[in-house]
Amino acid sequence: MAIARVGGSSIPLESYTWREDPSCYGAGKTVVEPCTSLEVQADGSVIPYLPSFIRFKDGDRIRPVAPFLELWSSLESEDGSKQDVPLNLAVLERIGATVESVSYQVHAANLKAAYRTGDPACGFEAWQHIAGGDFTPVQLRAVSPKAQGSVPLVSDENPIHLGTFRPIKPIPRCEMGVDLSTIRCRFIPARGEVYGPPTTKSAPAPYTRRIHEVVRDENRILNPQSSWLEYDGDWTRYRNPIPAETYDGSAINNNVSWGVVDDSCELVIEAFLAVREQRFRAVARVFSAPPDFAPDRRPFVSLADELTDRECDLPPVTPETETCSLAEVADLFQRVFETASLLNVDVVRLHAIDLNSDEGIERRTKGFPLTDARTMTRFDKPFADKTAEMDTTPVIRDRVPYSSIASAVHAPLADTEIIADFLRTHGERLKQILRPPYAAFEELHARPRASSPSRHRDPRVARDRMFDMRMPPYMRDSDGTALSLTRRQYFEVMALMDFYLKSSKPKNFQAAAKDVKQSAPSWRPNTPVALHVEQVVARLSGQGKDTSNDAQETANNIPTKRKLKPMRKTKRLD
Repeated sequence: MAIARVGGSSIPLESYTWREDPSCYGAGKTVVEPCTSLEVQADGSVIPYLPSFIRFKDGDRIRPVAPFLELWSSLESEDGSKQDVPLNLAVLERIGATVESVSYQVHAANLKAAYRTGDPACGFEAWQHIAGGDFTPVQLRAVSPKAQGSVPLVSDENPIHLGTFRPIKPIPRCEMGVDLSTIRCRFIPARGEVYGPPTTKSAPAPYTRRIHEVVRDENRILNPQSSWLEYDGDWTRYRNPIPAETYDGSAINNNVSWGVVDDSCELVIEAFLAVREQRFRAVARVFSAPPDFAPDRRPFVSLADELTDRECDLPPVTPETETCSLAEVADLFQRVFETASLLNVDVVRLHAIDLNSDEGIERRTKGFPLTDARTMTRFDKPFADKTAEMDTTPVIRDRVPYSSIASAVHAPLADTEIIADFLRTHGERLKQILRPPYAAFEELHARPRASSPSRHRDPRVARDRMFDMRMPPYMRDSDGTALSLTRRQYFEVMALMDFYLKSSKPKNFQAAAKDVKQSAPSWRPNTPVALHVEQVVARLSGQGKDTSNDAQETANNIPTKRKLKPMRKTKRLD
């Protein structure tokens, strides 16, 4: 799977990765760092290079994210073992094939309007068959299918451009650690345009009622007789995916659709290899989405987290795995802050209160925070802490007070040392304000039971679906209910917190020194600062080496019976 992002610039975005800037204290450590990129030449081959900086826009046009995909093969050796390797010119020669033995079938489609209306003619898609030896770019021009009794939304005369697909020419060379002989292809997404019927000229914006242009003149090409212009979100007539209001016209004109679509899409790429009268097949998917709102800020729940939650077991937290667990939890809380710094908590809070009223539960449920207008106020005790002083008075101290407090609370928790101390000293508080994930099937009872603030929720219980101030506050999941961390993320935080709470912290320095001398301290995590302090103390005492990365060895070198000697002045700066 790959993610592409639309953009109006003709130059694709270069490759970059995330890293932490150690000069940034606490939160906001994530910065963008260029990494090896591939430049496509006129003949279809690529040249690797390292950008000096990353440019996201050319003027007012955003650069699209255009992913490369490699074709891999599973080879069986003489002993029967299998190894997955990139399919390159050497492997093709080994199995008696050539580049011409490879072919592609590409299917790009936008079926959002078709799914909502139930009318296939409201979708539009493009099919292309490409030979592996043809390295010219192929335009993906989508049209609506011809269904009996339906009016096609997109005609053959005015197709919608969904992007460009191009096989990459392999060359027998390796540069900058990149094997240029590997079989590759590339998808360049569309420009991020919107299209509509001739009637979509101008309209008032929701809430503000400001008149704006809906679709540009040249993009008013859709059929005004299509059933997409009759869609109104009526649950008795249509399927309405969550979130249900993500179409133009949803908040105005009785929720009737204006018939507008965009050029985002999903791409299915099939690669075929014909060799020795056999045909092998590989499949990849590319999701073409809008531009990233904040490329240097990471979401706390990503596609990678969802896959990890599904595939990877959670190991128990032990003295041996504590450092790794703390690093993962600290990274999670850094991403939580990065998300909170972009979120208007005040707006999502009001929206969540409105959604809660649809459930019909207004009274307080024992052990749960409030769900009405008193949520995250002084009435919402003991859950509301930092916001307890915020009353519902007409005096406005801050235009977005909840957003300001959310950033202030999460900023220090993005630091590894502080989150380690918070888990150790405020574990019970964290249990209270962290929303549990939904239970696995094996954890559910045959019949739904009353809500309880346990370590999992039941989606059949109305209160468990509702929004409140528990973290993450008021955010919606893909099914429209209250969002939580993934199961793996939640239970890793809980396991690390339980590990710290069960550890016995010494009451005085003498006891601490005795514990340090005998064994690694269970009351102090192996955080970067803690390790550095232990190494410095060991070096000043004349014992141990400051190059040691072994926390156990370094801790045992801390003196406990004599005072440290002062440093002598020398000409050398250490």
